[in-house]
Amino acid sequence: MAQGSGTAYKELREKISKRDLFACLALWTERCPHGTSEQGIEQGQDVKSDDNDEVFEEPPTKRQKEDGFIEQNVETRNQPNVNGGNGIIKEVSEAKKILNNQFISNNHKFQESEVAPGFQETAEKVKVNKVGVVVTDADDQIVGMDFSHDNMHAVTSALIGNPIRARGGTVYVSRKPCTFCIKLLAELKIKRIFYLPFEPEIPVEDDLCNAERIQKICGIAASVAVPHISDCILKDCLLKASPFTHNKADYKETALEFMKTYWNNDWLSKASRLLMWPEFQDLCSEVSIQVKKMFDWLAIVTICDVPDCTEFVSYDNSGSLNSIINSGIFCPNPESTTWQSLALHMVRMAHILSKYSDDPTRGVGAVILKENSIVGAGWNCYTSDALYGDFPRAASKHVHIKNKRYPFSIHGEQSVILHRFVTDIKDESTTIFVNKMPCDECVPLMLRVGVKNVVFPPEKAKKFHTQLKVNLLKTSVASGRLRGFVARQSSGTSAIKDSESRNQFNDIMKD
Repeated sequence: MAQGSGTAYKELREKISKRDLFACLALWTERCPHGTSEQGIEQGQDVKSDDNDEVFEEPPTKRQKEDGFIEQNVETRNQPNVNGGNGIIKEVSEAKKILNNQFISNNHKFQESEVAPGFQETAEKVKVNKVGVVVTDADDQIVGMDFSHDNMHAVTSALIGNPIRARGGTVYVSRKPCTFCIKLLAELKIKRIFYLPFEPEIPVEDDLCNAERIQKICGIAASVAVPHISDCILKDCLLKASPFTHNKADYKETALEFMKTYWNNDWLSKASRLLMWPEFQDLCSEVSIQVKKMFDWLAIVTICDVPDCTEFVSYDNSGSLNSIINSGIFCPNPESTTWQSLALHMVRMAHILSKYSDDPTRGVGAVILKENSIVGAGWNCYTSDALYGDFPRAASKHVHIKNKRYPFSIHGEQSVILHRFVTDIKDESTTIFVNKMPCDECVPLMLRVGVKNVVFPPEKAKKFHTQLKVNLLKTSVASGRLRGFVARQSSGTSAIKDSESRNQFNDIMKD
């Protein structure tokens, strides 16, 4: 029986665990299109030529231009006058200057004359991987999310953004953190670190040994986060309707790309040594199965549910679509391919968050950006102390049930606003990304805290009378208090029919 029909709302359905959700979020955050190396170099560019000793003069990244950076070559990027920063906290300038001297992005190499701090002079060149991180407090509430960018390590940037709430919490990282990050985690009394079994941030044994030493002395429990996503969860995600498309895209190519990037034979040959995980030799086969299921799940809830052909256009109170350009360097701009890629990434992130929802029929996830920095993430739920059966679970479609869930449910937008990482988010650039059109309960809250832009999927026709209205969003956009951007499918989609979803699930089982 399909979810949401008949008595399915009564079912206590299986969902992804919080640990696996946060680990997947960290990995997805790492892949943010605005991510750069700690020295601001776009991932994929070479710092040193493979053919000769010429040093390239790298152009500043888009974010660097927005922050007023001056073009400079790699040799001068460690000068004290270089200021990285994402504009959140002014006091971190000194930390950023230190970081400027240290690292460069995934697949980049230090110049032979430059050696990562803590290493002896050697002809070997050091690689530093891009990282994504999710920080939670003692109550398992997300208090920080970030990725490597603008001269900042992901972990460092997330911690300094909200150090008080992060203290004593848990950190989920897409890769094992480097020594620099570990010592800052220790200083904030972080209790636990979970990292995915992929190549570490700095895959060098000296750095890994130093990090291990800090962990032991400071009593930080660090564990490899081996994912465990069941076949039932995969099937539920694959068969469930997407709010962004009627025809889901094929996820297999993306899942394969994840495997080639993070779980290739080269990495497997050295994983046990670099992760300091001797048991991996015996567990490799089972871990590989679980990693593949995680990649399948991540590809389904991102590429499959929100296809690459999704684009975002302006929305007005009549529901018509057009293109506008907003002023401000960080403001949404539908005509910018850079903003379109960022919006697509963040909408997919919101959809990932929705998979932890308590809603028995449809989850809602939400992400807030201010000046292109993540300042909030949440999903719809019941109150934190509620257990199954404490509140009604029926929806409007269950006409034979008198008591509905609506008065008791905390919406995704409400959750992300209540638990935002920073208090002041008022800015022309502040944008909330949601996987459901905001209702009249949520719009006043969004306006109150200073949200100016809303990105959401198209409104679907209601088959049943519902308590949730969307009139305020339409009037707020019409009056100019909000700028709305709605998703639509561009031409040239590689979508598959809904009827093929079951065949895709059968293929998963065969693999």
